[in-house]
Amino acid sequence: MNERAVASVVMPPLSRHPLLIIVSFFIAGCWIGMTHPWSLNIVIAISVLSAVLWIFLFLLSARNSSWLIPSTIVLGVTAGAAACVSATIIAQQDYEGVEVLREIIESREEAMIRGRVASEPSVTRLRHGGARVRFTFIVKEVPFEHDNVRIPDSIVRVDWYGPESMADNVFSSFKIPREGEGWQLSGRMREIKMRSAVPLVTLSIRGRENRCKRFPELDASPFVSAIWKLRSYAGSILAMGVEKEEHRERLSIIRAMTLGFRSDLPYGVVDFFRLSGTVHVFSISGLHVGIIAGLVMGVLAVFPISSRTRFFVFCTAIILYTVAVGARSSAVRACVMSLMFFSAPLLNRKTDSISALSAAAIFILAYDPRQVVNLGFIFSFSCTAGILTLVPVVRALNAKATEWIINKRKNEVDVAGIMETAGLAKKANKQRKIMPFLLKKLVSVVSSSMAVSLAAWMASAPLTAMIFGQMTPVSILCNLLIVPLATLIVVLAAFSMMAGIVFPYLAEVLNKVNLFITGSMIEIARLFSNIPGGNFAVDKWSMIGVMMWYIAMFAFYFLVRAIVTTRSRNT
Repeated sequence: MNERAVASVVMPPLSRHPLLIIVSFFIAGCWIGMTHPWSLNIVIAISVLSAVLWIFLFLLSARNSSWLIPSTIVLGVTAGAAACVSATIIAQQDYEGVEVLREIIESREEAMIRGRVASEPSVTRLRHGGARVRFTFIVKEVPFEHDNVRIPDSIVRVDWYGPESMADNVFSSFKIPREGEGWQLSGRMREIKMRSAVPLVTLSIRGRENRCKRFPELDASPFVSAIWKLRSYAGSILAMGVEKEEHRERLSIIRAMTLGFRSDLPYGVVDFFRLSGTVHVFSISGLHVGIIAGLVMGVLAVFPISSRTRFFVFCTAIILYTVAVGARSSAVRACVMSLMFFSAPLLNRKTDSISALSAAAIFILAYDPRQVVNLGFIFSFSCTAGILTLVPVVRALNAKATEWIINKRKNEVDVAGIMETAGLAKKANKQRKIMPFLLKKLVSVVSSSMAVSLAAWMASAPLTAMIFGQMTPVSILCNLLIVPLATLIVVLAAFSMMAGIVFPYLAEVLNKVNLFITGSMIEIARLFSNIPGGNFAVDKWSMIGVMMWYIAMFAFYFLVRAIVTTRSRNT
């Protein structure tokens, strides 16, 4: 194994990644504060004492570098304690809001609340018939007979039940709420236990409730509303030339993958992606933000502007895109990591994926500690951490396999040799150079894609088994085909949105090509979802089982690293 492969496996010491230590304590502090709140006085005392101790150790580390790691650990404890304080305060505020809503629940009356839709609604077909629209709702006030009572912002999960046509969003008398819209809702409330210490209040609405209506006074801020209107305009460009009903299914997938309109996704098609383990392509994440970032930088490179101005415009564009698609955990993570990567050269710093991921987690949890128990946050960061940690290991193991394939290929019939005997010596030499090069590139691309897919599956499999009681090993292979197609779809959609402003006919051509590629992606997901044994139900794993899986993963990582390091030293 060459030195480059070895270097990619050996992780630098923790002293090179201080944010990794800090973010571990920060996440733990947020989790404790949200699930097992402590007394605020105790947590504040711990944070103050650890901060004083950190200052002392920091001064020692300035004289003796051996105190650097202890100083970083104490800084992590300080950050964790501060995170616990913030999470505990948020949990107490949420609990106060629940107490207000609990009075309505105990009265067993129809509840009426006013607030804002806080998440893009998801539509699900029910097995017994009908459909359900589910979304998160932030309650701002509760109207009573003679007055409107303002309450602390309280989170309520809304389940709106209706006919099956809701799943296709063609129910003429019903308008699915959109993220950021203000609404007045009426239905039955109940309280259920969640992963956090604060119980979740749900509101169930049956059919077309006459008292449920738009409440524009509680809409999102004008700035956010303007961005969302711009997103709607971009969505209309993606529909140019493909407005027919027969294209609606594929068009909704393109809009969801590019702009985050997930409420229009047809449930039957989403089921194919769920069973094949590729439903992640509908979540705006690093794949989507990375493509948009690359296109923005490519456009800016055409203009003769300074690197600092280019970076400022780039940051503005990426932040606006993240806000426009709903600012979910996966999108914010990708946004923060992109900003750190592109700002590193300006600050004369090297790019560091682990530190960028850690900074993204701290940023998201500092803004909203509730995200620590959010499934989107958990899966997004688990998969990304698994990719950053395990991909170098898998690539190192693939290095030997690649060498074996190349050597075996050399022993087969040499076409170039046959050409040489026919007197085509120049073409023979060229063929000898091209064929091994192309084969090596092909093997390298396939092995890299397989490494990413395998690493993501290994990181997310125990969480999927614990939360959903399902395993999808077929996703390892399916992602090799779905991810490149998803990348191409997002790229074509981005070019279509840019072309639609000036050249509508070009946008129509790109949209029609995109429909064909999207149809191919759907068929691939359908094929893999029907493979016997590709996905199966399991008993939900316990926390002990999940911990054992991750312990085995770390043991595998350190074992491979030890073997590779030993061999590299011997050679």
